[in-house]
Amino acid sequence: MKIPRATYRLQFHSKFTFEDAQGIVEYISHLCLSDIYASPVFKSSKDSTHGYDIVDPTQINPQLGGKDGFDQLITKAQSQGLGWMQDIVPNHMAFDSDNRLLMDILENGPRSKYYPFFDIQWDHPYEHLRGKLLAPFLGDIYGKCLDRGDIKLNFDEDGFNIRFYDWKLPLKIDSYAKVLASNLTWLDGKIQREDKDYIQFLEISNHFNNPSNSLEASDYYNQLALMKAHLWKLYLSNTAIKGYIDSLVMAFNGTPGDPHSLNKLDELLSDQFFKLSFWKVGNEELNYRRFFTVNGLLSVRVENQEVFEYTHNFIFQLIKSGQVTGLRIDHVDGLYDPIAYLNKLKQRDADLYVTVEKILDINEQLPSCMPVQGTTGYDFMTAVNSVCVDRGSEKILDRIYISFTGQYESYRNLVSEKKKLFMGRHMAGDIDNLAQLLKKVINGDRYGKDMTMYALRRSIVEIMAQFPVYRAYMGEQGLEEKDKVHIKEALARAANKNPGLTNELDFISKILLLDFAPDISSKQKEEYHYFTKKFQQFSGALMAKGAEDTTFYIYNRFISLNEVGGDPSAFGLSVKDFHGLMVQRQRAWPHTMNATSTHDTKRGEDVRARLNVLSEIPGQWQQQVTAWSRMNKDKKKLINGAKILDRNDEYFIYQTLVGAYPFDEKDHDSFTKRMTEYIIKAVREAKIHTTWIKPDNDYEELCINFIQELLKRDEKNKFLGPFLSFQKKIAMDGVINSLSQTMLKMTCPGIPDFYQGTELWDLTLVDPDNRQPIDYQHRIGLLQEIRSKEDPDFIKEILSNKQDGRVKLFLISKVLEIRKQYEDLFLRGDYIPLAIEGELNKYVIAFARKYGQAWSITIVPRFTRKFVEEKHQWKDVFLILPQEAPQQWKNAMTGEGLNAPGKIAMEGIFNRFPTALLVAAAV
Repeated sequence: MKIPRATYRLQFHSKFTFEDAQGIVEYISHLCLSDIYASPVFKSSKDSTHGYDIVDPTQINPQLGGKDGFDQLITKAQSQGLGWMQDIVPNHMAFDSDNRLLMDILENGPRSKYYPFFDIQWDHPYEHLRGKLLAPFLGDIYGKCLDRGDIKLNFDEDGFNIRFYDWKLPLKIDSYAKVLASNLTWLDGKIQREDKDYIQFLEISNHFNNPSNSLEASDYYNQLALMKAHLWKLYLSNTAIKGYIDSLVMAFNGTPGDPHSLNKLDELLSDQFFKLSFWKVGNEELNYRRFFTVNGLLSVRVENQEVFEYTHNFIFQLIKSGQVTGLRIDHVDGLYDPIAYLNKLKQRDADLYVTVEKILDINEQLPSCMPVQGTTGYDFMTAVNSVCVDRGSEKILDRIYISFTGQYESYRNLVSEKKKLFMGRHMAGDIDNLAQLLKKVINGDRYGKDMTMYALRRSIVEIMAQFPVYRAYMGEQGLEEKDKVHIKEALARAANKNPGLTNELDFISKILLLDFAPDISSKQKEEYHYFTKKFQQFSGALMAKGAEDTTFYIYNRFISLNEVGGDPSAFGLSVKDFHGLMVQRQRAWPHTMNATSTHDTKRGEDVRARLNVLSEIPGQWQQQVTAWSRMNKDKKKLINGAKILDRNDEYFIYQTLVGAYPFDEKDHDSFTKRMTEYIIKAVREAKIHTTWIKPDNDYEELCINFIQELLKRDEKNKFLGPFLSFQKKIAMDGVINSLSQTMLKMTCPGIPDFYQGTELWDLTLVDPDNRQPIDYQHRIGLLQEIRSKEDPDFIKEILSNKQDGRVKLFLISKVLEIRKQYEDLFLRGDYIPLAIEGELNKYVIAFARKYGQAWSITIVPRFTRKFVEEKHQWKDVFLILPQEAPQQWKNAMTGEGLNAPGKIAMEGIFNRFPTALLVAAAV
């Protein structure tokens, strides 16, 4: 197995292509990274900015450079010794006109060879959805769109299709005859009946009227393609037939504004395999599984072996050829059976490095039965961020938050409340489908016959709302004990809140816990298993939307903790507990990924590093926000006074400004623009005063005006000067936090991952802000400078100019060189927590790595602002070494030698550089 040494994440899109990436391959290699970690590169929706909206998993995206461009990039990467870790998307594809599999289904219905590919409920209990796929993409209700002429019949080389906006959906083949034969008398006198073109036209029309269901699939498709090609050829070559088809299209399309003239088109549309509807309908009535709540992402039934083979054959060709050396599995929790899916991957290539995008609670472990090397690193990000938060300040920051905002609701209750809100507003159709499935499977059980749809639906909503983690996993061996604990916790909380649902909850508990009666039939057991997996499949998406995409913008006590994979109510982590997590990590998942920023994080790693300083000085923070709020009183109202800024949003804005304000004030104007764009996303995600579905323009204008007034360079603005004075101090302290977390990422158990551009300061916010173009020429120049100047004076220089980011790049460059030199030590070495003698142990994180005769010691500070303000010194503080540890060490950051018989004096360790990595000098 090729295990990466360190990965570099690249986000490909039409403005950053394979050709662009070729220009930075040598830079990535010179930084001593081992693998490019690529966003999805398969054909996706036109002008996709992320690649997760795949339309064809069997070809490389032409907009990125196609297969030729991909091959050239891989060749160059391999020439530099780089591997290629590929992000793949097994859960969904784009609901898009370019998705030829889906278009084939809409054209051919059950005759389509792709009919089982997507998670569509063709036998939906609602008659108007039965046998159709809901297409909720209209900008208004269907009738109004039809009246306005937004929906039209069209004919082109692909055949008959329905056009609306940029969409093009094929007419089902059975409808062709109805269209073609609807006014044949029009041709009288315009073409002779014995004309060979006319005869062929009638034959084609009759063929569409009586398609053969007895043909083999290949013959059916060949015949269909032939008939459509002939029809198009006749259209182009015979003016009478062209005029006839054009007249038919015109007649069906009627006259906008004349409803009667549109009856034929309405009737034709009602006979299709799709049902056009207003986009909002998708939240309330739905017959397909979406990715989260995105109507345009249609889930794939990858649990079907045929579907798995089709969607994965190409990636396995790339793996077999050696072009792809590892996989990152997107949204593993969205799969029907994640364990079975991952086993299929391993059966195809048991030696393949695989990680999964999986969100874990701080106390949750990746299921031991998952045949993977680990996660994509959110769990590490949570741990390393939490250990840099001063947990002793929790009660003080609680009081500040409650006093400033009036918010008393606990995080846990907010998550449950927002999950219910989301199910009601955005996932009602999904919940209905789940309840209908449950009603169907329990009808044969005597204890379930009296349970109504209403009560079952309420029960599902309550269990989902109380579920404490993303999902449970039912594998071939049933449920792991920890999964049972989570399910029982959710059920107990649901029962406590809804005693009237006792019977339903008890019944559902037996299904979810697989606690079946001994005499249950195999068929009923299979049906219960199916419901359980569909329930599990849905719970993760709900947690993501209810917590990450809603509550994280409402519970603003300390927003550094409001991060993907994090728990904002878990305030800080002790060094002891951090060591415990790392020991477990080395034992169970030594090759999992260590991330600090990703394409999905809510704020950049260095924004969090700055904010964590506030946990060290809660008293000063309270003084600042109290003063700021007072001086900004006049900025918090619209001119007409109709809207007043929510105190919770105000508190959120102040934290964000402290964390994200740029080092260089020449970026002030661009930052103001970024912040105004960001705040709209933030308040819409919160769904308190405005939403994506129904924006409140007045409140959004108020938020924009508030930020613009805060950041206005104007003598009348009393806020900006005092704010910058405080913020600059926080920024400098945040630098030390950043260097500490970066060192930990590279030396703790796991594979360090660097999101594009984060080798310098990462002060970005949530996407799309964190997907801005990266100035690689600047970074290449800085790395060359660092490599050419390694003397003590240069270290002093970069420490005196922390704002330019060279100090972070210097640290990364040095440590990755050491990782390359001592690869086995960091990939396989033991993790040994080191004790600190004295009362200042909480200010240091120190551990050793050991593999054979190779040793390293990582020493990083934390809470440096508090350390300085309390006037501590490192005198007489010692780091205790294991008895078998070497005595002679070299500091990889400064080149200094160190003699340490049994212990290391902390005094002087950070004199020349804020973090230390010692390696045994004799190795």
